[in-house]
Amino acid sequence: MTVLETRRSRRVIINQKTEHRTEDSTFDDKEEHYNNITEASIDDYKVDEKVSDGLNIPLLKQMGTYIPFENHFDLLTAFHITLVAAVIRLYRIDYPDSVVFDEIHFGKFAAKYINGTYFFDVHPPLAKMLIAGAGHWAGFNGKFNFEPIGAEYMDKVPHIHMRVFCAMFGLFTIPIAYLTIRAAGFSRLSGLVAALLMCFENGFVTNHRLILLDAPLLFFTAITALFWFNFLNQNRSNVFGYKWWAWLAATGAGLGCVVSTKWVGFLTIATIGLQVIAELWDMLCDPRFTPLKIAKHFAARAICLIAIPVAIYIACFWVHFQALPKTGDGALFMSTGFQSTLVGSKTVDTFADVSYGSALKIKQDKPMGSFLHSHPLQYPVGSKQQQVTLYPHSDYHNNWTFVPSDRLDDPTIKLPKEKLKWVKNGDTIKIYQTVTKVYLHSHFVKAPVTKGDHHFEVSGYPFANDSNNDWQVEIIKGAKMDTQSSKRIRALRTKFRLKHRVVGCYLYARNTHLPEWGSNQQEVACLVGAKPNEFSTFYVHSSEDSRLSSKAPKATYARPSFWENFVSLNKLMYQQNEGLTQRHAFDSRPTDWPLLHRGINYWAKDKRQVYLLGHPMAFWGSTIVACAFLALKGIVAVREHRGWRMTNPSMFKLYNGPTNFLVVAWLIHWLPFFSQKRQLFLHHYMPSLYFAMLIMVVAFEYATVRLSKGYRYGIAATLATSYLYVFWQIVPIAYGTKWTRAECEKQRLRPSWDIHCAGFPKNLKGYDITATAAAAANVTA
Repeated sequence: MTVLETRRSRRVIINQKTEHRTEDSTFDDKEEHYNNITEASIDDYKVDEKVSDGLNIPLLKQMGTYIPFENHFDLLTAFHITLVAAVIRLYRIDYPDSVVFDEIHFGKFAAKYINGTYFFDVHPPLAKMLIAGAGHWAGFNGKFNFEPIGAEYMDKVPHIHMRVFCAMFGLFTIPIAYLTIRAAGFSRLSGLVAALLMCFENGFVTNHRLILLDAPLLFFTAITALFWFNFLNQNRSNVFGYKWWAWLAATGAGLGCVVSTKWVGFLTIATIGLQVIAELWDMLCDPRFTPLKIAKHFAARAICLIAIPVAIYIACFWVHFQALPKTGDGALFMSTGFQSTLVGSKTVDTFADVSYGSALKIKQDKPMGSFLHSHPLQYPVGSKQQQVTLYPHSDYHNNWTFVPSDRLDDPTIKLPKEKLKWVKNGDTIKIYQTVTKVYLHSHFVKAPVTKGDHHFEVSGYPFANDSNNDWQVEIIKGAKMDTQSSKRIRALRTKFRLKHRVVGCYLYARNTHLPEWGSNQQEVACLVGAKPNEFSTFYVHSSEDSRLSSKAPKATYARPSFWENFVSLNKLMYQQNEGLTQRHAFDSRPTDWPLLHRGINYWAKDKRQVYLLGHPMAFWGSTIVACAFLALKGIVAVREHRGWRMTNPSMFKLYNGPTNFLVVAWLIHWLPFFSQKRQLFLHHYMPSLYFAMLIMVVAFEYATVRLSKGYRYGIAATLATSYLYVFWQIVPIAYGTKWTRAECEKQRLRPSWDIHCAGFPKNLKGYDITATAAAAANVTA
């Protein structure tokens, strides 16, 4: 009797035995067994004694709870994959020998880390600090500013080392894809297919060879998914064992690293978080789990998947602040208190006391807060009175003074010293602009730009005897070390609001700017019902008064704590990120990405180009397969609801779990971008593409699992050949190598691929002409 006949006979016996099982069995052994089915390849797995119902192949099971890191053959395979990937990723990594695309930003940030100059960026600091560390290790002194795009690298700039460092992240993502497929329970052949897809995906090749954040981002995303699959395998039989804890903690560390690289990492956290919620819900509904056991599982996940990522994220910012002690342009984004802590800061102390008649500069109490300002320009709409704005720079039009509301003479004539009077909480005052000689004024006239029933114009009005000049001081808080600052206005220490006595509105400025007639300065309005937040809160930035002695107490900037700086910087990162709404020549929208509508022109010089364009088979194929799985899930749900029995329910169950995770990861890393109004580019889709390509691999496994080994390898070889052929056709724009105009036009499969084909020569001899001309120019020079 043959092996297959023996297995079929076992299947009949098991089927007969199964029919006598009671319906209320505590455990469904078959279903638990199906969760461990992996692949019908005798080379990969041991044959289990059981045989599945409804399948025409032996039921095969992984050896225990499979962890690819514990299998020497898988590790050896991953090592060889890495060697092949290194050739693809590192080939001609020294070219272009000039700044490419966003290297202008991340190279510059590395330089600032190395020389300790504070800067601001919308991304968390981990990957930038790692790149800076690589540059420092390679001997970079931080004196090259990476501007502009196309600027040639100087001899002392180790751009090759820094590119290689970034490329290593992208390189290691390839064996990680292999190990992830293995950890998910699929064959080595499928793992090799996954590695091939990742290795020869043109977009990954282009992005992962440059000094950018994309390679570290994808690496941390991919390795987090691998760690999670390893944890799930341990979660079946080794609960609370040391390996169980190790993989759970590693997943948390991965989450911390990915979110500390880019905020896209929050989408990875959401992906894992949804599965954790589903797990805990299943435990809650399972009578075998006691409340104590559920509490232990919850606590373990909270520690590893919440506390560890939070700790890593916070630690990265702590190092970030410590590494940048010197003042720089980026310091202007931060609070004045923070600026005063930096080496080389130009902030100076000021008189603490604020009296009627003191010369003041008033500033909005927020990061990047600007000065209250008025210049001799009139609104072209509304009252046509003098404009009042917020202005970020030091200027004499920022000079104001507080005036008692009943004073009608010239406010610039100061009262004698013995009549020095402090400005207290609840006082009704006038605010006088000492340069253009107008009062801060509001009335029932709509704001010039902001539309709304509760926004009113704020203007400069020259006549003192007008109740619309009156404002009431409302102190929000003072400094803890200065008890007087909560009772009367003290420079730097007192945060206050100004309420209009007639309209009942508060002085208010959001991130709205006037048109050209207002010099694009920030609009100031008066808002009824304004909440006491940073948009309606102000403080006295400086106070000068000749009536005070030189020994009068000075106000020093309170040194903000790390937590204040941490919160402030993260709020600012969010605001600036949301403010990146200007269009870019090569931006795109999320609807464009799955079908590869267009790419990004990274660099063009000497009749060569680097253009980010994904592999068409990877983009289009992954999108079709992922959508097909969603459709299949819908069909299965309808069939089950109608009571129809599937032909092979165990087969579907086998692939359902891993594919569910991958599809959810694909969607979560893609769909949230639809809600964003900021600039978006094709490279934002890369983490989502990674999961979509793994779904393609699962589809390959599902479609070929019934076939013989020879057929499966033949299909894989055919797909690989086609994939490599397409890769090779468009690889010149990944490496910036020679290409011709005709080849470029031929490979433009979509009219929306805006590669500048006219920039390539008609034939390869055109490069010889260019090289000859360049050599002649050097000789002449």
